[in-house]
Amino acid sequence: MDAFIAAIPDRSMRLHTTHSYQFLGLEQGRGLWHASNLESDVIISVMDTGIWPEHPSFQDHGFGPAPARWKGTCESGYEASYGRVNETQNYKSPRAASGHGTHCASTTGGNLEQNASFYGLASGVAAGMRYTSRITVYKVCWEEPDSCQSCDIVVAIDQAIKDGVDVVSISLGGGQANPYSEDIIVQAAFRGIQRGIFFSFSTGNDGPRINTVDNTAPWIMTVAASYIDRSFPAIVKLGNGQIFEGISLYSGKSLMLCLVT
Repeated sequence: MDAFIAAIPDRSMRLHTTHSYQFLGLEQGRGLWHASNLESDVIISVMDTGIWPEHPSFQDHGFGPAPARWKGTCESGYEASYGRVNETQNYKSPRAASGHGTHCASTTGGNLEQNASFYGLASGVAAGMRYTSRITVYKVCWEEPDSCQSCDIVVAIDQAIKDGVDVVSISLGGGQANPYSEDIIVQAAFRGIQRGIFFSFSTGNDGPRINTVDNTAPWIMTVAASYIDRSFPAIVKLGNGQIFEGISLYSGKSLMLCLVT
């Protein structure tokens, strides 16, 4: 067949807090968070389950128009095309049914959100690592059984390159590292690297078996999971006087749920 290079099987990829910036030692007005390093025209592309744009982390107060180099368009009017939104099904739009994409987008570039907490616990300021950035979201993941297909991710990367993004963040993986010649996602990332786009991938949550680290190509930054430097101790005292100490994010009084682990 003329112009045929290769056929590579499609793969299903899997989806891989208020304290992260403090854990990393970031402080407002200093270092990476100094005003000179917080240019607001950096465009970060998040490829995931979509986004819930009304979330407080995505308030755009104080932001001007998008940079002139931005060539993308925002998807709107999808209800007119596809019918009214059915919140019990996958949204036929960039809106997220799963919270994974919204979480990743807010961690990457969410604006400063004061008094954030988890049901009153761990209160503080929630902030994306680059909270002055512009966020563009490409929905590449859907509810089961469709999941996150590698071919969709490649299309999103190619579109992001055309749209003029500066950074691509992808927290997805296939569970193991494939040869680069068979990994169409890192091949697409290489096309972006050649155009000056920075790519950040997650390594996944598998292990400690061998060959369980995802996204290992040398032209991308691969970020591993790590332990955070805090816990939420809780004490349960039973009627017989026994005391159990553990970790809990539950602050209610119902005994129908596990209180401490």
